[in-house]
This record gives sequence, C-alpha cells and structure tokens, in this order.
Amino acid sequence: MKGIGILLMLVGHWPGLPHWAHQFIYSFHMPLFFLVAGYFSKPLSQADAIMEGKDGVWIIVKKNAKRLLLPFVFTQFLLMLWCALQAFAKHNPDMLIRASLSLLWGGGDELDSPWGLIHIGPMWFLPALFFAKTTFSIIGKWVKGYWLVLICVVITLVANVIERYVVWPWCILQGLSGMTFLSIGWAVKNVNFPKWLYWMAIACWPVAMLFSGLEMYGCYYQCFPLDVLGACGGTLCVWWLSRQLAKAKWLCVPLIWCGIYSLVILCFHTFVGYSSIAYSIVIHSPFELEGNAMVVFSYVLVFCMTFVVIKIPYIRKVYGVKN
Repeated sequence: MKGIGILLMLVGHWPGLPHWAHQFIYSFHMPLFFLVAGYFSKPLSQADAIMEGKDGVWIIVKKNAKRLLLPFVFTQFLLMLWCALQAFAKHNPDMLIRASLSLLWGGGDELDSPWGLIHIGPMWFLPALFFAKTTFSIIGKWVKGYWLVLICVVITLVANVIERYVVWPWCILQGLSGMTFLSIGWAVKNVNFPKWLYWMAIACWPVAMLFSGLEMYGCYYQCFPLDVLGACGGTLCVWWLSRQLAKAKWLCVPLIWCGIYSLVILCFHTFVGYSSIAYSIVIHSPFELEGNAMVVFSYVLVFCMTFVVIKIPYIRKVYGVKN
C-alpha cells in the first residue's frame, strides 16, 4: 500500500497533470499514509508509559523525532550542501539562503522573501506526521475507544480553522489536521467498526472525487465528512488491490521495495526537485531533454539515488532502514 501511495505521489507532482487525475490521486493518497501510520500506532497508555523511571511522553517524542525529523533535517542538510556548491560556482548565494531559511521555517506554507519562496515542498509530510503521532500518543494516555477518534476529529477541525488565519512553522497545523485519519487507522485495528461503514466509505469515494476536494498540504477539506469518508474508501480499495497484487510476485516485489523505502524516495524526490541537479546533469551531457522527458529523467534520478544511499550503512540508519 505504501509503495502504491509513494508512486501516486510522484504522479501527482507531474507538471500539467490533468484535473481528473489530480482529483483521483489527491482524494486519498496522503490520507493513506496517515491511515497506515495510525494502524501501527500505539497511544501512550498502550505502550511503555514509564521506562526506567522516565516520563513516557519524552520517550515517544524522541522515538518519533528519530524516525521522522532526523531524515527531514539530514535531507535538508544535503540540499544546503549542494546549494553551497552552486552558490560558490555561480557566485550567487540565493539558493543557499533559501534552503537555509526553509530548514529553519520547516513549514508547508509558502513565505515570500527577497531570495524567493521559502517552503519545504513534499517533505512537509515528515514534521506533520511527527506532530500527529506525538499528539495522538499523548491524548491516548487519557482517552480510549471512539472518544479518542472524536477528539482527533475536533482537533482536525480546529486546526483547519486556525490555518485560515495563522501561518505556523514546522507543519504543526498540517499534522493536527491529519489526526482524524491517524485515529481512524488506529480504530480499524482496535475498535470494531460496523461493516456497513466500510461499504459506505467506498461508495463515498467516487462522490468525493467528483464533487469535493481534499488537500492535506494546505489543511483544506471542501466537505469534511465526505472527504474523510472518501479518502478512507479509496484507501480500502488500495488495500484490496494490494492483496490481489500480492499474488503476482513480479509486480508486488517492486511495489514492496517502494513501500519499504518510501520515506527515502520522498526525501530525494524533494532533493532532486529543489536542487535542480537533474538540469545540471543534462546541461553537461550530450543529450537534450525537455518537458515530460525531463520529468522522467528526474524521477529516474530519484530512484537511482535511493538505490545508492540505502547501500550506505550510516544513511540507512538515518532513514530508519533496517537490515
């Protein structure tokens, strides 16, 4: 499922993507990752709340930071290093200043500056998921069952309202906005939802695609109940599709590979997109690529870089890739 989701993310970022394809992908592909993360999440009361006399909250924060914030900071550092080389070669520090400010800002919202737009691009998902998972774990220490889902829904609605008037750093609002999906993913495993609710979600998916709109990057729900149900229905369909694809080894193996390294693919997709490294390579090569051919080359470069870096023990550890 994560392999399908990360490939859809790449397709969703394709320049000039048709509107219908955008509606299809964005109706569920980011909620899918929050739902899957929620399925494997444990509220603090269900985890080891106290270890060696230390506060369990701090343990959860460190665990989530290591898994999500460390890859974000490391990738941004690589981008800053590349921009420093470009600034030295071109005698233009704008790219380096912009990358440095983006790391400090860490927000999904775009800020204007004399050096260009300040934002972190697709990597908004990492700090957002960090705040979502950490907040969910802390709330789960006191709240159980359906009440936990209800409180997460309220937090999502409040975050969506605040985002209209206040710009916050480090994708805090985006993370709180995704807590509804995180809690639903947890509830699927721990609470007995009636079967009709699953079928209702699947039925709402095409309706949400046609008549509503969801954009988690901007905390935007055009019709909150419909968008949530539709995203859950789309994820259920991907779950069913994944079970069918598992029967075809030649197809499921590369999808599993993409799912295992989805975080690495996300980070280097951002690196390639904001470093202009693909254009730098093409300029110094005998080939002339433009338009869709250039996009394909940049995506191939993302997978090549992913394949290389996961072979390096230290970088594997940074991105949380197990042997």
